[in-house]
Amino acid sequence: YLHNENTPRINSQPGHRAYLKVSEGCIKNCAFCIIPKIRGTLRSRTIDSLVKEAQNLVNQGVSELNLIAQDLTDYGRDLRDGSTLPGLLRGLVKVDGLRWIRMLYVYPDEMSNELIELIATEEKICKYIDTPVQHINDRMLALMNRKVTGNQIKERLQKLRERIPNVAIRSTVIVGYPGETAEEYSQLRAFIKEAQFDHLGVFAYSHEENTASYSLPDQLPEELKQERRDDLMKVQQAASKARLKRFVGRTLPILVEGPSEESEYLWRGRHQGQAPDIDGHVLIRSGKLSQGKILDLKIERAMEYDLIASAIE
Repeated sequence: YLHNENTPRINSQPGHRAYLKVSEGCIKNCAFCIIPKIRGTLRSRTIDSLVKEAQNLVNQGVSELNLIAQDLTDYGRDLRDGSTLPGLLRGLVKVDGLRWIRMLYVYPDEMSNELIELIATEEKICKYIDTPVQHINDRMLALMNRKVTGNQIKERLQKLRERIPNVAIRSTVIVGYPGETAEEYSQLRAFIKEAQFDHLGVFAYSHEENTASYSLPDQLPEELKQERRDDLMKVQQAASKARLKRFVGRTLPILVEGPSEESEYLWRGRHQGQAPDIDGHVLIRSGKLSQGKILDLKIERAMEYDLIASAIE
């Protein structure tokens, strides 16, 4: 089922933010994934429909839109009218009152120069990208049916950071994939240490029925998969804190989310490099603030995954 701008919806998010689903289904057929069998093939909404829904949401008080799909980079391929993700973004940035547009799930090898340029130049598009690499070893990538090489992934990440030095990058990887050797895991570990992702999800391979990878030989023991996951998360924890330290002493626009659950004296918010629900927060030392407002706040301290800020007097 593909809804449109006229479909009744209840925004389950706080009133200042919303998710905008631009398409349903996937044509990638990654070996570990069952989504194409559950969701079907790609079905994109029209740019006109999405822009109208975005304007409706803004009229209800939304200032941040998070674009989601099984794969954003395939958006429009089924429409046969020339619609593309960059074209959709150009339509959305014209929506009056919309402040932030964020992209979640961009396939790394399809991160075009045109898309990178839009992120760099359009003020409303968050300097943030979620691009799941899954692995860096070529044999593992081939077994996953990812249709990309480790060098291609590195080239795209380098291009992204060269053009947008302050970009925040989220990624995901899978450890313990069938047949993953100690050497291949070490290669992934070294890459994660070098890549310095701002945010990283590490998943132990899940042996799902009805996936192409289910019948692969050399399934790894659960203990080894968890051991590799825990090890990689320790590597990422150090990388995350190092990346966050670059903000200390700087003033950033912060979207105020609401009172913090940690203390009655703290509020929490997010800067452009933090997606809702999956990334860290900015903890704000302040009195009463207005939820949904974007304020310039000074960053005082970095922790493993969060920042601490104070209101500017």
